[in-house]
Amino acid sequence: MTIITGAIKFVDVPQDFCLTNITQLIKFIQTNGKIELDASQLTNVYVGVDQPTDTSVIWYAISSSGNFLGVRVYVQSQWLQVFPAPSSIYRIYGNSSDIPPGYALINNATPGFTAAMVAHLQAQWLQATSGTDYVIFDVVYVGL
Repeated sequence: MTIITGAIKFVDVPQDFCLTNITQLIKFIQTNGKIELDASQLTNVYVGVDQPTDTSVIWYAISSSGNFLGVRVYVQSQWLQVFPAPSSIYRIYGNSSDIPPGYALINNATPGFTAAMVAHLQAQWLQATSGTDYVIFDVVYVGL
């Protein structure tokens, strides 16, 4: 097994930074912690726009602008996307007007969904107690 090590870096640390409990520390690391790796140590991962010629690697596919598209592996003579799962619907809890980056709310303009499919999904959504937002709703991954 190859062990790859990296340095933990903290970004965007506020000037008035102060922690008073372990929960705050964990949330701070989650929000501000980044791991810096030496890319030359990653020998089984390819990051790029074009599919790699080496079919024994994991392909971290990006767009021409550098945005993450998905993780792909070579299986039975083709590159298959394994993350996020292709054409998957994700039911999430939150605020439908504040969707996580890379995801889009399913509506009649979402490619691959008919009006009947959208109506069926939306009938299962839970509307917030006030306003027109939903707290349980469906999204699809569209890329970062």
